[in-house]
Amino acid sequence: MGSDAKDKGPRVFISYSHDSPEHTDRVLGLADKLRAEGGRLRTERK
Repeated sequence: MGSDAKDKGPRVFISYSHDSPEHTDRVLGLADKLRAEGGRLRTERK
């Protein structure tokens, strides 16, 4: 692993059920927190 890999946060893909707006909000809030800590995230947002 080169030094570039250490500078980039972990890559995360979040898959979740779209069963309610509240659940979606919680998942997206978690994604925001993880991004703020340096994570590189993708969600299956539609």
